[in-house]
Amino acid sequence: MQTSNWNTPLSCPGRYDGRVGIITGGASGIGKATVIRMIREGGTVIVGDVNIVAGNILMEEARQNGYGEQCQFLSCDVVREKDIEQLTKYAEKEFGRLDLMVNNAAAGGAIGRLLDIKTDDWDATFQLVLNSVFWGTRAAAKTMIALRCPGSIVNVSSIAAIAPGCSIASYAAAKAAVNNMTQSAVLNLGHHGIRCNIVSPSAIITPFLAQGDDPNLLDRAAVNSQPWPDVGRPEHVAAAILYLGSDQSKSVTGCILDVGGGAVASGPVLFEWKPYGEIVNPV
Repeated sequence: MQTSNWNTPLSCPGRYDGRVGIITGGASGIGKATVIRMIREGGTVIVGDVNIVAGNILMEEARQNGYGEQCQFLSCDVVREKDIEQLTKYAEKEFGRLDLMVNNAAAGGAIGRLLDIKTDDWDATFQLVLNSVFWGTRAAAKTMIALRCPGSIVNVSSIAAIAPGCSIASYAAAKAAVNNMTQSAVLNLGHHGIRCNIVSPSAIITPFLAQGDDPNLLDRAAVNSQPWPDVGRPEHVAAAILYLGSDQSKSVTGCILDVGGGAVASGPVLFEWKPYGEIVNPV
């Protein structure tokens, strides 16, 4: 069983002592990396994920590494509003506080050129990518206000929101809406002491992205689409999320934190209709 992320050195031990967080899509990829780091920094995390098998694996890893009491898993399909609300209700009932909400769960949605996307697929993408984040933001804010527990909400977006390319129109549009909705939340929730920020990754090598592909090829494609020489990993995004969720960013709200290796500056090659060969071995 993979446990390496449980043992890497910490730069901020104790940063989340006594804090309670919710992380959607927390059983794999960016979400899992964030869960592990927050737990190891002292926090308790409620993990919401539709993948029950992966959730149980995460729980077992936490127990094996001595963090069993700090990791709670609830089955959650974020396209269902009530599933998201159950996470915040659980935090209120079991812990009496909620310090951090990370709306991370998403997927690529309808892939294809704009003229080829069906309306049902477009709507389904918005349900998963945008509506789930709205529901999570609203539910977390209501709980924080009711418990008088000023906290932080971090919404995971994408550089596709500002550099969409031509093959992910619905996903890019939904992520752009996530950015704008979060800015509205900043205006609505600031006087309650609730900070709202965005983390915007580019091509992060996660299990979802790597399905059926050669990992080495993906690494090379990602690096060749950006000026930074190292490929992005889930733990890099986790570090950004937990900075924004902590007291280290006490005056930071309304921020879009780009974790993309400079890909926005060089252009979103990975989102275009290009074969891997052209990306891995550019002319």
